[in-house]
Amino acid sequence: MMTRRTGSTLIELIMTVSAGTVMMLLAVTMIHQSMDWSEVMAARNRDQQSLQRLAEVWREDCRNGLAIEQIHDVSAIRLSEQRRIEYELRPGMILRRDVSRSNQEAKIIGTEQYYFSAHSRFRIEQIAAPNRARLLWMYQPTISKEPDIVCAIDGVVEGEFTIGEAP
Repeated sequence: MMTRRTGSTLIELIMTVSAGTVMMLLAVTMIHQSMDWSEVMAARNRDQQSLQRLAEVWREDCRNGLAIEQIHDVSAIRLSEQRRIEYELRPGMILRRDVSRSNQEAKIIGTEQYYFSAHSRFRIEQIAAPNRARLLWMYQPTISKEPDIVCAIDGVVEGEFTIGEAP
């Protein structure tokens, strides 16, 4: 007479562990990808918020400006003979300084920093219209690749628009 066994075989146990391992591997991969995606979306959200604040300030500075001057690596919007707003463009960041000048002495009134992702590049240029300036935000993932323009913020200078070296 044959007795009936009630356990599981070694083959069944190996198959169950293998299936469980594959399912865990897929689950961990999906969680890892969702965490990466979450970081990318958070970075884009931070970039968007910085860009929105920068756009408001840039347009207001241009509206109040008399001229745009280039001082070494810094672009400046001249508001009056004694006051100018300087925009220093760096990779991943823009530094905005409010500078007051009296008797050949420059004093920084205020400083703001706008941070962007590390691959961000910026450029200020004159548009064909004689009294417009454009702040370009570009994304350059690799050094060898030409940057893609992500956003252009136009500003209208109320006074005479000139680009030149400041004294």
